[in-house]
Amino acid sequence: MGRYPLNSSTGAKDTSGFNNPGGGIISNANPAPGVYGENDGAYAFTGARSPPSYLYLNASGALDTR
Repeated sequence: MGRYPLNSSTGAKDTSGFNNPGGGIISNANPAPGVYGENDGAYAFTGARSPPSYLYLNASGALDTR
């Protein structure tokens, strides 16, 4: 299990407490207002194809997606 809040203070790090290794990589996304209007409380993914915006999570086997 993992929890990735995707905000400017945690980036793409797991905050679940399950000690998942590393974190994700956010590519071509910008900090945006959060759901309650807080500054940089979310990320805006552009949806563009070139360059694409995405969140990459390492498939290390320690993060079970079942």
